[in-house]
Amino acid sequence: MRLGSMSSHRRPVQPVPFRQTQGVRIYQGEQRRTMVGSMAAICRMLDAIPVASRTAGAESC
Repeated sequence: MRLGSMSSHRRPVQPVPFRQTQGVRIYQGEQRRTMVGSMAAICRMLDAIPVASRTAGAESC
């Protein structure tokens, strides 16, 4: 695990870059490969889906 103080010789600290699609933040770089980051992204995607379409999709399969 890299600490921010160790990576100071490479580049200055900057905010985590991310794309935002339909209110879902997709983190780019190292954080999006962590389990917590991907779990949070999955939870956000599920929250973004309306409940009606979510139940209809579950019944079809």
